[in-house]
This record gives sequence, C-alpha cells and structure tokens, in this order.
Amino acid sequence: MLTPIQPVTQEDDRPAICDLIEKHLHDINAVRKLIVNDPLFDSTLYDDLWILRFIMSHKNRGKAAKAAKKAMQIREEYKLNELGDIRSAFWPRLEDDSLPKCMGDFHRHCEVGSVFHDFPHPDRGLVTYMRLAGMHFKALARDLTEETNRLTHIYFTEWCFQVVDKITRRTGKLTKVLKFMDLEGIKLTHFDRVFLRRDSEVSRISNECYPQLLGAIILCNLPWWITILDTLVRPLFPRRMAEKVVFISSPKQLSDPRKVLRYISLSDIPERIGGNHIYWPP
Repeated sequence: MLTPIQPVTQEDDRPAICDLIEKHLHDINAVRKLIVNDPLFDSTLYDDLWILRFIMSHKNRGKAAKAAKKAMQIREEYKLNELGDIRSAFWPRLEDDSLPKCMGDFHRHCEVGSVFHDFPHPDRGLVTYMRLAGMHFKALARDLTEETNRLTHIYFTEWCFQVVDKITRRTGKLTKVLKFMDLEGIKLTHFDRVFLRRDSEVSRISNECYPQLLGAIILCNLPWWITILDTLVRPLFPRRMAEKVVFISSPKQLSDPRKVLRYISLSDIPERIGGNHIYWPP
C-alpha cells in the first residue's frame, strides 16, 4: 500500500489507511485470530484492510469477527471471489451484452440516464446518480424474481466495492461511494411495496458484506411530502445510517455543502442538483 496522497481538495478529509491500520492493529490481529480457522478464510483475500472495515463498523471485536464470517459466507454463496476483476465490465455501458443477465433485466426497466456512474476525479471515489422517476419500480417487482433482484443488487455492490477498494489501495486513503438520488417528479404512487421490501432485505445483506463502502446518500429535489416524512422518520433510523443521509429539497441548499464536498467538487456536481456541471442526465 502506497504512501497516502495529498488531499485532492481542501474538503478532502479521507483518513490515511496506514494511520487507521496502525491505530487498530491490535483489534485487527484479534479479529484475525477469531476468523483464521474458518474454512472460508483466505489471507490473500481477507487482509488487514478488509478486516479494518469491519472493526470500524462494529462496536467490539466479537461483533466485527461475526460480521466478517457472515461476509465470507455471503461471498461464498454468491461466488463473488470467482468473479475476478469486474471493474471494467459494469461501466461505462451498463446495457452492454457482457453484463450478467440479471443486470440487463434490471436496467431494461429503467429509462436511459436514470442510473449513471461517474469518476469526476481519478483519485476520489465513485459517484452514482439515480433519477428515481425513471426507474419503474412496479414493473421491476412484477417482471423480476426476488432472486434476480437480489443478484443484481449484490453484483452491483461488488462492482462498487472493487472500484473504491482499488482507489483506496492506490491512493492510501479510505475511499467511499457517494450516491445522489434525484426525486424530481416522483410521486408516492410511483413506489411499489414489493420492490421496496425486496430492496430493503438485500440492502441489509450488502451492508453486512461491505462495511465502510457508502460515504453518503444525497436525496435532492425533494417533493414536499418527503420533507415531512423525513422529519417523522429520521429519528427512527440508526444513528450511523441517519448521519449518511442528506436531504436537499432544492439546489439552493447546496450553499452549505460540506457533507457533499467531502466526496466531490462543486464543479463536478450536475446543475440539476445544485452544481455547476451539465453532464447529467445524458
């Protein structure tokens, strides 16, 4: 792992991996002892950095080890270690024929430009933009099986992980994913209860398998009813999750963009969600 690079911008406060490993070295060694005899453990795959992510996401060594074992089981169940390097396979053409069938089935139910990925700076993280009004949730629930939905989510999350893990190791800085969700034009009737239930269940699996992957979720261009819902529901979220969700009811609210600029410069944020760039939607 290389010496950490200098901050890309003034707001780039990503911690250095070498400092984190030094700080948590005793915990890393202790967790390794708890999982090393697991038949699924492979030291070439599950190194200090991989273990570190679980330690940073759990309150004690026992819970970190339990979560790490669960992650190894999930990786074995879905043969994720056998996928190899898929960083170039899933981007930039998500509709490409080389995608797994489940990914193609999912994206055929989304309008062009509704899901878009960007690397605005080679030394910063992945940025994903989602225009929810262009994602047909009712059709996804009707036409896709629960297993197809699960595989799509897991494969996509594995791709995200490989992308930011590579950047983390190359830059020496703990790098995460930033998600923008544009809710302009969305109506309550657009959502589907079956799809939301499936998505919630598979999101829990992903969170268990990929700790320290998500930096923040920015919900922007909110309808009034979502703003009210946020006030009612946010106190019920786990504190760690609530801290990652940022609500922006209009682009003007980016006048205090500290949580956003940790991951992306204002010049790289699309105009439609308060930035200065015009590249999205395509």
